[in-house]
Amino acid sequence: AKSRPVSDKLLSKFSKLDGIIIQGREPWMMEGQSKFINNFRYTEFDRGFEVAEHAMALMNIGLKNFHNLSSWKVLLAPIQRKYWFKTVEATEKIGAHNWASMKVDTLDGKIIGFVGYGAIGRQIHNRIMGYNVRVQYFHQRRFPLEMENRLGLEYTQLKKIVKTCQVIFLQIPSTAETKNMISPTIINNFHPDLVLINCGRAAVIDEVSLLNALKRRKLKFYGADVFWREPMPLLSPYRFLNNCRITPHMAEGLKELRKPINDQVLDQIDYIEGKKSNH
Repeated sequence: AKSRPVSDKLLSKFSKLDGIIIQGREPWMMEGQSKFINNFRYTEFDRGFEVAEHAMALMNIGLKNFHNLSSWKVLLAPIQRKYWFKTVEATEKIGAHNWASMKVDTLDGKIIGFVGYGAIGRQIHNRIMGYNVRVQYFHQRRFPLEMENRLGLEYTQLKKIVKTCQVIFLQIPSTAETKNMISPTIINNFHPDLVLINCGRAAVIDEVSLLNALKRRKLKFYGADVFWREPMPLLSPYRFLNNCRITPHMAEGLKELRKPINDQVLDQIDYIEGKKSNH
């Protein structure tokens, strides 16, 4: 149930199914299960929340132009603005507004795209629902219309989604089918202001074509927590691009781990068994 909804039709094939435990707090993949399931429980562990936060951080680097805000630019800005290092106390009425002359962007009013929509994609979606955005998605198996309406998703083909969206989250696994899914043809159709975030797998993108597109400014920014070869090679040309930020596959490196998810599942099974025995 990681990447597609679970329907009554699917559940009806399991005649002896006694219960379902969702690894998370939100049953967005479940529909109409009440006819077949007597016991339906959730764990307290929300899958993908840490990766979603990391993806949002990378997105903001691109939108807010932090990748171009170098220390030298901030240091030399007073000279460029003819202040000659003369500073004044900043108050409510006095201050050197935007002293580095940076232009930033906002999520408000954007068309946001998801290429792949599983547990992590849903977590990211939850975090952008408070913004004034349209949300499109492309998935290898399209969701039922009822689910699209319930989640606020608009299905769009891959060739179109890269043209229309200013922010795209890639959240698809690396398989034989998805390898180089973001092909040279797809990359050539990128929206020129695209902020592309990949916290899935690097292999879904054609490496050389993306590098050339970044060099030619065919997209605004690429942020990722994954690379084609890990650890990232020391002399990789991606290290020297100022419109690219790649973190060392660290999104799930939490300082404190919660109770292991398998233990939580076993706790729920114990609850269900105890409930049955009491009856």
